[in-house]
Amino acid sequence: MITSGVVKRQRIANEKLTIARKFRKEMTESETLLWKKVRKCQLGVKIRRQQIVEGFIVDFFCESAKLVIEVDGDVHDNEEQKKTDQLRRLVFEERGLQEIRFTNEQVKFSINRVLDEIRNIVLTSPRRPPSGSATTSMRRPEERGGRKKCVMQEHAHK
Repeated sequence: MITSGVVKRQRIANEKLTIARKFRKEMTESETLLWKKVRKCQLGVKIRRQQIVEGFIVDFFCESAKLVIEVDGDVHDNEEQKKTDQLRRLVFEERGLQEIRFTNEQVKFSINRVLDEIRNIVLTSPRRPPSGSATTSMRRPEERGGRKKCVMQEHAHK
C-alpha cells in the first residue's frame, strides 16, 4: 500500500515508512544529540528526523528552508557509499534542496558550530509560504486546528 508522504508530491511505500520509524527509535548518539538541539523549533523552524525525501531516508529535514541535514559515521568514508551519497545529493539538488553533512565527531565535539551552520543556512534560505489554498494558509494556525508556527529567533544562542 502506498501512503501520501509528509513532503509534498511524493508517495511512500509502507515498507519505507516502517524503516524510517525504526531509524527514529534507534538513532545514533550524534543524531540524538543534534535532535535534542533542533527539535520543537529551537532554531525557529520545524525540523523533522528520519524523513523520507525522494525515496531516501534523510537524518533531518527542514522543509521551509529546503534543507537536508545528514550526520555521517565511518561508513560514509567507504568509496561505494561516497558514490551513493553523491547520487542522493544530485537528486536533492534537482528537487531544489540543499544538503549539508556533518561527521559524528563534529556533532559530538563542536555542536555549537554545527548549530551555527544550520542556523545560517536557515536564516539565508528563501522561505516560501506553506502550501495549500490561500484562504487556508492565511488563517491563523489555531483557526485551522493546527499548532502555531515556529518563529525564527533572531538572537544568538548561548
